[in-house]
Order: sequence, then C-alpha cells, then structure tokens
Amino acid sequence: DAAIAAYRKGAGSDPGCWFNLGVLLRELGRPGEAVAAFESCARANPGLAASCRAQIDAVRKSQEKR
Repeated sequence: DAAIAAYRKGAGSDPGCWFNLGVLLRELGRPGEAVAAFESCARANPGLAASCRAQIDAVRKSQEKR
C-alpha cells in the first residue's frame, strides 16, 4: 500500500508514475485499477500512449483466460 500511495502522489509531478502504478496493480491482481492507471498514464503522457494501450490489452487478455 505504501508503494501505491507513493506512485499516486508522484503522478502529479511525473505522469510516468501512472505507468509504474499500473504495472504494480497488475502484479497485485487488481486489474480494474491497473487499467485505470494505464488510461491515466496515456492521457497524461501521450508519448507513452501506445505502451499503455498494450498494457491494457495484456491485462484484459489475462482476465479472459481466467
């Protein structure tokens, strides 16, 4: 929970933190929150939009397998 809070706090000054938060949430098994973080990353940092979309697709595909 401390890492999640740190990434959320850092996202205000470093939009790339949204990407890292998404990865962390995905690894913690929190797919809905991960997708939301990747979507925030894509909006805040258009340069990472393609990578964020790829991560969103990966999260959704992993959920389909369950």
